[in-house]
Amino acid sequence: MSSKKEGGERRRGQINRKYFKCTRFMDVMEKKSVVFCLLATLLASTIIFSIIAFALAQEQTEEQKVAKAYNWLISKVRGKWQDLNIKQHVFSLLALSCNSTYADPGRNSLNSKAYIAPDIKCWGQSKKPNSPSECLLTETALAKMALDEFDENTTKVKNWILRQNMTQTQGIDWYLQIDVERGHNATCSVIYGGYDEKLVFGINKDKKVMLLNSSECFKSVYQNYWFVIEKTPACYKYVYNIKCWSDTEVYRASLLYKKTGSDIWHVSSETKSGKPGVPGSGNIEDQPQPLELRVPSYCLANPLNIGYCDYEGTAWSAYALSRQGDKTNANLFVPYLVVFAEENIQYFPESFLYPLTTQTRYSDSIIAAQKIVGLDKGYWLIQPIIYGRVYDTSHAGLALGATSMDAINKAKKYLIGNQETNGDLVASAYGEAGKDAVRDTAFTLWVFWPYLCPGAGGSSRACEDQGPLYRCTDNVTCMPDEVPVEFECAFDEICCKFIGGGEVGCTDAGGMCKETCNIETEFERWDIFCPGLDDKCCKAYEDANCDEAGGELCGFEEECSGTEVYTLDGDCCLGSCIPLGASDQNCIDIGIECDSDEICINKITWSPVNFVITKDTDFCCVGSNVKCVQDKSCSEINGQECDIGEDCVGGTVKETNDVKSCCTGTCLGTCSSQGGTICIGDEECSRAYIEASDTTRCCPAGAKCKKPAGLWWIWIIIIIIVLAGAGALYYFKFRKPGTGAPKEKPELFPSTWTIPPKRPTAPMTTGPSQTPTTRPAIVPRIGPRLMVRPMAKAPVPSQPRPMPSKMPAGTPTATITKAKETTTKEKSESELEKTLKKLKKITKK
Repeated sequence: MSSKKEGGERRRGQINRKYFKCTRFMDVMEKKSVVFCLLATLLASTIIFSIIAFALAQEQTEEQKVAKAYNWLISKVRGKWQDLNIKQHVFSLLALSCNSTYADPGRNSLNSKAYIAPDIKCWGQSKKPNSPSECLLTETALAKMALDEFDENTTKVKNWILRQNMTQTQGIDWYLQIDVERGHNATCSVIYGGYDEKLVFGINKDKKVMLLNSSECFKSVYQNYWFVIEKTPACYKYVYNIKCWSDTEVYRASLLYKKTGSDIWHVSSETKSGKPGVPGSGNIEDQPQPLELRVPSYCLANPLNIGYCDYEGTAWSAYALSRQGDKTNANLFVPYLVVFAEENIQYFPESFLYPLTTQTRYSDSIIAAQKIVGLDKGYWLIQPIIYGRVYDTSHAGLALGATSMDAINKAKKYLIGNQETNGDLVASAYGEAGKDAVRDTAFTLWVFWPYLCPGAGGSSRACEDQGPLYRCTDNVTCMPDEVPVEFECAFDEICCKFIGGGEVGCTDAGGMCKETCNIETEFERWDIFCPGLDDKCCKAYEDANCDEAGGELCGFEEECSGTEVYTLDGDCCLGSCIPLGASDQNCIDIGIECDSDEICINKITWSPVNFVITKDTDFCCVGSNVKCVQDKSCSEINGQECDIGEDCVGGTVKETNDVKSCCTGTCLGTCSSQGGTICIGDEECSRAYIEASDTTRCCPAGAKCKKPAGLWWIWIIIIIIVLAGAGALYYFKFRKPGTGAPKEKPELFPSTWTIPPKRPTAPMTTGPSQTPTTRPAIVPRIGPRLMVRPMAKAPVPSQPRPMPSKMPAGTPTATITKAKETTTKEKSESELEKTLKKLKKITKK
């Protein structure tokens, strides 16, 4: 009996050991699943943090984006200067001029591409020309402009440019005007052509002239006031020596021109004044001071296209000469550029003419051409398209300088907002065929962000260490002729860089910065700002044209109603020119009728103009620059005049007798004038918004507009978490039976069996008795089949219910506690199935 018991236990031990091997295999499988889950979680976390980092990387400041553009440009030019064409070369050199590491190789490369002779120097389109006839005007003018920035001697370059000049006679009419103060007579002569030709004439007290003889270049007088210059190359090239004798203090000579067939007159910069001679005196000291004039009717032609003016080449050449300070030669080409601007609109003529003439009509035209529809607009695109919006926008910015910071800020925001991911500023979405990424990006950086050039200002970050153009101020914003830059100042101060206008701009325009202008002899240039907050740019009437002074020249059948001053082009009426015999005419025929509570005012100077009494009214407002406004002051209607850069909000703007714009609401500055930034789209300000006239979303100075990270990445995280949770739930709760190891490992055969007594039906044959003293470490030999009656033992509570087992054939029927039997097996766990099959074979033996 003992032998039977021991044999049964040995068999149970063998089976349990094999079963435990199976459970260890399932443990390993479960551990692999855990490792897989950990790896999946790590991968998901990496993806999530990468997405967040990418989203945060998109929030770059303007300075960071500009630095990226500079880095891109450097990658395109470093070691590759020789591969660039001249326009790419010039603008890249100008953009990187702050840093000798980049600029010196660029200068050397540019000079190596020039054709050089003993007295000339010029450039072609890309490669070095073989002769001066292969040089081009635009490229040479741009190269001169770049080398001037480095103070190189460009005399040879100027020589080549000026040698390309030709006289423009067709399409432009020229007139000579000589006059003295009204009420005085004069006798004058004009000598030219080596003193072979001489014109003698007289000037009456009403300023009408009388021809005393005719000459080669002067054969007629236009409207009794101006001498018509004959349209021949010789007459347009002569130098005219003028002398007058009169009892007045001064006499003047000027040249006027207009496009053939046009009614629009222009006054040339060729205007002179001097002391007349004393009539009848033979003393040397009583001789007249001679005046010399020449007709500046010139353009420039390319060598391969002689006889045809090159508008763009002439414009860039004039600009390059003027930029260097050679205004005398630059002015020779201005009349041609003015008269033929309409035929060359594709070259954006206003962007050349405004810096050459400083006339506000050109700056107004530039600003009006800016595309500002929508929040993301602010560029220029000139039709027909030659270069594209980035180039045209840069050209407009170069011309405007600091005269319109609102337009400049819109342009900068547009350009930087559409930057390519690699850094260049010419977005691939721009469809213009003429665009050039290197040329246009460099042009833009030079015009809008020269102060962010890498290496600018040396190693010091202190504002006032950067040079005389930089200053620290505790004002909220910089002056209109300055831009804020990222250099260090004391607490609550900002660094401002001077970029144009100011006292230098006023001097260049022929004026002087003063606290007040002398209203009798001077007028204020409203378009030029002076450094002092209360200073004005004052210019003398005698140094200005009548149009610039805000007046008009009266015709010979008109008289001035108002103040009359003397300007370069004659007596200038600051009131209005009214026709002679106006009292015998109706107001509707000569002017506009005002109401009894209105006054007549000059639209430019905003000074009152006397009413003209006509047949039908006593309140006739007459003149080309006049209008009717209410006869009340701004304070009388409880209003205020807004400062420069402010707009009227919450009220209306009205014209009163003392100011052009009287605000009945609140004067607020634009966002940019307050140093702020407009947050667009879904951007949010890092601080509270401030009030501004042009937006309700003005982010104050020192704060930044940032795009929200967006909810899309949160949804990605949620989806990942949901998928991970669903996978875990499926694995641990809905897995198929038999997959994975049980939480506790039960014995296959429990130590307590309950078998009802039953007599065997046949005698049992037993083998020899075997009583081993110890349990073998290996599987023992199994003897003949025996009926095993296990000893009754108390059940072990800690053990789970045993798994059911199929007993060998021939054994008595027994009632046992059965565990839940596995019904299905997963195909993926083939190793586990093989193990279970082996166990079944063992139990059947």
